[in-house]
Amino acid sequence: MEKNLAGSSAPVNSNKKGNFDDNKAGLRSKDRCHLLSRCPVYDKNGKIWYFNFQYSKGLVIKPDSLEPKHVKHVMTGYYIRRSMDIFTSLRAGAICRMPLTPDILKYVNLLPLGRFVLRIPERQEHSPTTVHILSQLSRTHIKLAADVYTIIYTNWSQCLRFFDFMIIDMNLNVEEQSRLAKNIRKFKPDIKLICVNGKTRNDAAIGFEIGADLVSCPVFTADIFKSLVDIPYVSKHKELISDVYKMIYELMLPHPQYDMYFDLIKQCPQLEKATELIRNYFVYFEKKRNDSYGQRTDKDRYLEDMDEFYSMDGTSTLEDDINEMPDDILQGVLTIGSLCASTLQFQRREDSEFGRFNFEGIEKACIRIKFIYELIRQEEKYDVRTLPIAQMGVCSSYADYESLEFKANLEYQDMINRYNELLEQYPVIAEAINCVKALERSEISTVKQLVSDGVFELWSILRAYERAVIWAVELNSYLVGLKTIPSIGRS
Repeated sequence: MEKNLAGSSAPVNSNKKGNFDDNKAGLRSKDRCHLLSRCPVYDKNGKIWYFNFQYSKGLVIKPDSLEPKHVKHVMTGYYIRRSMDIFTSLRAGAICRMPLTPDILKYVNLLPLGRFVLRIPERQEHSPTTVHILSQLSRTHIKLAADVYTIIYTNWSQCLRFFDFMIIDMNLNVEEQSRLAKNIRKFKPDIKLICVNGKTRNDAAIGFEIGADLVSCPVFTADIFKSLVDIPYVSKHKELISDVYKMIYELMLPHPQYDMYFDLIKQCPQLEKATELIRNYFVYFEKKRNDSYGQRTDKDRYLEDMDEFYSMDGTSTLEDDINEMPDDILQGVLTIGSLCASTLQFQRREDSEFGRFNFEGIEKACIRIKFIYELIRQEEKYDVRTLPIAQMGVCSSYADYESLEFKANLEYQDMINRYNELLEQYPVIAEAINCVKALERSEISTVKQLVSDGVFELWSILRAYERAVIWAVELNSYLVGLKTIPSIGRS
């Protein structure tokens, strides 16, 4: 039996409300919190400054509702014991809503300089103790935030001078909050405005229209997306872009022809290095994970197929890999490589020229791929090696950036049509995609419904999501050149 979150072999169950069953979870502590959502916070130019993180309330799956007893678990588990950088990317910061407690003062000097934003709860108690904590925090290198309603309608208005950000929750009355935010700026003109809980492109656009400096939303606005497109590059490489869609379509067929990928490399020389990097990362990460167990995990059939692959020293050619790698690993590598090639049209010229693949859509697609894989693997109902997980994860992400130009491309339409066919053929992958999209949008009710319907176990969802974020963030750091993969030869 696979180990549960606590490291024991006891099964982890959840109740009908989608929360952990206290008696059956077998967790180390009932107050231990889990990552529920991670959403980019970006400006009107598409630059990501922060990620908005939400965590469970111990065993209760309710975002933005941490109590004082949970603070030390979140701080140590996600910011101190493990570096914040394994959950963020590109040196971005983190926004976290948590109550003011003395525990925060213990950890504040261990947080990354200038990259942590503490958002106080809506109903944060206003007392001499909490005001003192806020005052002390304002003298450190972290930033402070409060909701517009909290500033206006509670005694925290007396502490406006301490806050760097005011927050508009787009789940609530946006027009009213916008009006209140303008009043707040009359008293503190330099305070920045962040809109959170955006779900769609339109939500993000509304946020910027009402004057937000930053918006938290899982997708960019249509205007930002258009502004990122390198028109000269697209005009010059129309054939390459179409061939990428053809390649992904081919990888979704029962018996794909891998030779098409070499045509992509001829058109996009940077892709060869990126493909080698992705290949090496697949080996490095799986070997690192396997080594962390202290022994070989024979039950993991996926790793058994990697035996021969582990013996490579990283110098084998791509042609060699096609003959040596298991099909599911090869298809994952080529799918992510194809995605990288297609995103060059959205990147800064200096990045693409130096072979750096720096686009938020790559990381999101990789999170989805790893999430689907981990979730289905943990459920142990399917052989993940036979499922087109990477291909479908990438196609699901394309839809977030779909435009009229995309739809006008016949090869793109063929790819999406094939993807829709596979959604019907593999309903478990379709449900996993719906689940990860719900996590991205912090639609926890959708996640709870999947648990209540018996589709997935809650512990499987949360563990898969955290692993997926860590995996994708690390891969992205290699693709943009921030990190170098160590030697992957057998030790």
